[in-house]
Amino acid sequence: MLILWSFATNGHKSNELFEAVAAQWSRIARVGSAQELCTLCWAFAQNGSKATFLFTAAAEQAEAIAKDGEVVHLSTILRAFATFGHASGPLFEADAGQREKIAEHGTPEEFGEIIWAFAKVGKFSPELFDTLASSRKIRGHDTAHVITGIFSAFEMVGFQSSALFEAVVARKERLIQEGDFENLSSIIWSFAKHGKTSKELLEAVAKESTKIASRVTVHGLSALLWR
Repeated sequence: MLILWSFATNGHKSNELFEAVAAQWSRIARVGSAQELCTLCWAFAQNGSKATFLFTAAAEQAEAIAKDGEVVHLSTILRAFATFGHASGPLFEADAGQREKIAEHGTPEEFGEIIWAFAKVGKFSPELFDTLASSRKIRGHDTAHVITGIFSAFEMVGFQSSALFEAVVARKERLIQEGDFENLSSIIWSFAKHGKTSKELLEAVAKESTKIASRVTVHGLSALLWR
């Protein structure tokens, strides 16, 4: 199955190859490991091939995938399911049950991908969301877009997290330094919507008034000033 991974990684599409693999679905479902099913689902998603049989086979092995798969494999298969809108209850529930493993062994990027996948298919897991948002890895991470991505995913399902609000405030300089003022304006609007206040965040943003006024869309400016 590594050949499909190689094709997908290099962005080389081959409908013939993927169709040939799809024809072997019964053998794949019978002997494929959790890791191999995760890789296959991701490769088919990258190729734009909707292999319903494959996603069904993976869902049937939800418990094994969640228990035996590494965090990178869990984030990979959830992203593949979400890409095609496959909202497999058993798979998402099984992965949510592994929240401690994900928090301990996963990276902030993988947290973001998992949370995005849950939000994309409308799945809601307060325990998983709280566990990942409370991770010290989030607070100490230097890539601000991970925080903004998680924040956006939480907004998609109407979930608020005090821990994530605190992480945003703690990383305010980095958020401003990266210059993603559009997302920053959305975050500040969300603070207001949920009754959160942070004088230090607002003061830090106000110092960048000229950049914000020239870079943020009118919609973003209205959200920011509404605060």
